Amino acid sequence: MQIKKMDIEHVKNGNIGWIDPPVYTGSPPLFLQFSSLPDDRVIKHQVPVGSSLVLRSATQDALSVTPDSQFEDIAAAEGGNQTKEKRWRIKGNGLFTIKADDHPKVTLSLSVTPDAAPNIIFQKIKEQKRGSVTFSYEAHDDYGLKNVTLNVLGRAPKKGEADKGADPLREPPTLTLAVPKRAKDITSEFKLLTSMIHPAWQGTEVRAELSAEDEAGQITKTPPFLITLPDHPHTDRLAQ
Repeated sequence: MQIKKMDIEHVKNGNIGWIDPPVYTGSPPLFLQFSSLPDDRVIKHQVPVGSSLVLRSATQDALSVTPDSQFEDIAAAEGGNQTKEKRWRIKGNGLFTIKADDHPKVTLSLSVTPDAAPNIIFQKIKEQKRGSVTFSYEAHDDYGLKNVTLNVLGRAPKKGEADKGADPLREPPTLTLAVPKRAKDITSEFKLLTSMIHPAWQGTEVRAELSAEDEAGQITKTPPFLITLPDHPHTDRLAQ
């Protein structure tokens, strides 16, 4: 996406507009060009979903707009010199009509690039020791992962026993796995140590899941899997 030149005539009259993509996309702002338009005066652009359309006018009533349902009105800052700024969040493909003073009507026809939810896969337990357990996993996101979390759901039911879920007297542990900032693809191992687990849960076989979150707040979880949390390695015969 390239930055467009702002229309000089509109700038002189104090009316400007641009589109701010979400920061995590890495896309630059797109300044709207109102000059050199075709006869139907339609501006077409493709932008990341969740971008903000910003219109700024010199006076309170300089702009008249007609957004469709894909443009959500959001809070905007107002300047102290009668400059008015309005913002809309772009949720999907839509049309936005702008009428500025004596200028012809302009229609923005915007299509969005969707932000896919992250993917995460629990692969396998690679090593189980007295004081640690190591497992492998894969995760992916189109713009970059925010975090990966191991969530213990509760004690694993014994054979023939119904799943009772989490024990209300023992809050299940939740651990955040270290991931590179905004990493798009991760194939990694995580070593879970006894020191990371509350003593009440050490050595317990549990149902757990991995969850991945992206910068847009979308969360994907793996199907539950069984894992035995590490126990403290005893060296004293009496402790054993």
